[in-house]
Amino acid sequence: MNISRSYGDRHLVLEKLAADRAMRPGASSSRGRAVHPRGIHQHLAMIQTYQRQGGLVSWDEAAMLLGRHRDQPISVLARWIVARDVLSFVWQTETLVPLFQFRIADMTLRGGAREVMAELAGAFDDLDLAAWFASPNCWLDNVAPVVVIETNQPAVLQAARADRYLVRS
Repeated sequence: MNISRSYGDRHLVLEKLAADRAMRPGASSSRGRAVHPRGIHQHLAMIQTYQRQGGLVSWDEAAMLLGRHRDQPISVLARWIVARDVLSFVWQTETLVPLFQFRIADMTLRGGAREVMAELAGAFDDLDLAAWFASPNCWLDNVAPVVVIETNQPAVLQAARADRYLVRS
């Protein structure tokens, strides 16, 4: 199974549904706010960035992958998410988990993302944090943090510190 495509095949359907929903008069997001088509485009760009960096899977798929290597995968995944050791976000009522933060061979956590998420705690909610990782960042020469975290985690951590300072100022 090509993990990076497991969500990718379904995301085309979600893209269509989200775009259709956004175009309807009075459409709203899962938070009850009106959905602007630009928001849909930003979300689709975020999905594409994550697809290039290992992919996205649903909560159920992440638990299934984890279950190949651990007992109680649902409990483990839930603890990681609650502790913000693992990034996840909700889109259209589905919890999505970016795979860049795992070593797929054994589903252990890669270093780096946890420290960055801790730095941004309180400044960003889950969806904002997911967007931050996948968006070009001026502190990183306009490269998305998810692209460089494996090779230059100290620079990503410094970018997170700078952005946290700006958001809280």
